[in-house]
Amino acid sequence: MSLKPLESRFGLSRENGFDEFADKLANDFPDKIIEYYWQKAYRNIPNENKKTYSSAVRDIEKAKNIYIDVLKNEAGWTKRFFGMKSELKKRPIFLEIASDLGYLLYFFGDR
Repeated sequence: MSLKPLESRFGLSRENGFDEFADKLANDFPDKIIEYYWQKAYRNIPNENKKTYSSAVRDIEKAKNIYIDVLKNEAGWTKRFFGMKSELKKRPIFLEIASDLGYLLYFFGDR
């Protein structure tokens, strides 16, 4: 089962409406919904601007909530996000936005 947002006839994603749908499925299909938000966040990161970075951080926060609140898997969350920190260490603006928004500071902060 693949959870990909529908495309409009112009090829534009209808992700906002799909996010609401995904949120409703989070309890029934948490792994699939985590992947949806994870992939959505990663699609925004290469754009390298504050708006898309902020959007990516919101998607990461949604995935985090599913890991912790639905799956009760803080270890899985921690492992995945330390991997992300390693991948994104050359994107300091992204890391700054994540901490400025109050998201993920614990996971992106120096240890």
